[in-house]
Amino acid sequence: MNLAEMTAEESVALGRRAMACEGWAWPEQGVYIDEHGKRHGYAQARCVDEECRYGFMLYPDLRDPGMRGHCLEMMRKAVNHASASTEANAFGDGGGWRVTAKREIWLAAETEAEAIINAWERRSYRGEG
Repeated sequence: MNLAEMTAEESVALGRRAMACEGWAWPEQGVYIDEHGKRHGYAQARCVDEECRYGFMLYPDLRDPGMRGHCLEMMRKAVNHASASTEANAFGDGGGWRVTAKREIWLAAETEAEAIINAWERRSYRGEG
């Protein structure tokens, strides 16, 4: 699956996981998605861990490249590993993504967004860095 194929429901679920990770912080800018699958642009987002004045939650939409970059940076800080990066072709067949640091492969997933969140969750939980 590529990010264009990710459904709104999958994006919301991934956004919730990102928000639950150690070190999560709202970016100054980003594309957000509400619980109904509607995307909200940069200027509209300012809902920090509570319902918006519009009556719904916003979650980071990791289909947005800027939001993925923000999550990668937050993951690097949370696990104290500035060299962590993503690489395509994790499965050797042209598909998948992986997160690596210092030649060590952490985790792989079908999308770059999933790989970042998977690594962030696991490394934070294990206290690795």
